[in-house]
Amino acid sequence: MTQLLSASSEIASWDWYVDIEHRKALDSASAMTLSISRALDHKSLMELTGVRVSWHRYRQGPIGFRSLVSLRGLQKLNKELVSERITESQPVGHPDTHVGQIELLGSGYWINADGEKKREERLVDVSILLSPDDISVALGVRHDIWMWFDFSGKPHPKVYNNNKTRLSEALKEIEEALGTDTIPGDPTYFAEPEKYGIVTPEANSEGFGRNETHML
Repeated sequence: MTQLLSASSEIASWDWYVDIEHRKALDSASAMTLSISRALDHKSLMELTGVRVSWHRYRQGPIGFRSLVSLRGLQKLNKELVSERITESQPVGHPDTHVGQIELLGSGYWINADGEKKREERLVDVSILLSPDDISVALGVRHDIWMWFDFSGKPHPKVYNNNKTRLSEALKEIEEALGTDTIPGDPTYFAEPEKYGIVTPEANSEGFGRNETHML
């Protein structure tokens, strides 16, 4: 059985920033949740099953309460229904709070060197941060299947080619759906993101990359 190694934090990320109509943050975020999940589902990177909602208080930030909202098995899922389910999950003791962040939940498939699909929880991480006038979206990855070298520094071209293209296409589809440019995140110890993927570092004289397993 092939084990999929994972870093404890994201090895690469991408961001999008979207201006919205004043005080339409939740409706806009619900629509984005569905658009992003469709793009990821098209590439088998995430099948949306629910969202985790962080509740904030204006001018104070997070109150430390998060609600888990299931979207599994709902018929005719649309932005109105998503907004309704999220609103219903507001903590009763905190009526003065608003939705500050939405995290998309679900599993996806990665493809090993033999072409076999393997299901993995949190194959990609997606969060949507809300403010009254704009929304920021972040997508991050924690696994080496998107990189030319695995975490041990060995090239794994079959795994890379089976997965990297699907991620690149999903990033492009999200960019189109949100109507704004994809912005690569900052480099990490593991990787340097570029607009639609991860930069391949220069190999050493033996054709290997850096061994990063001690950082997992």
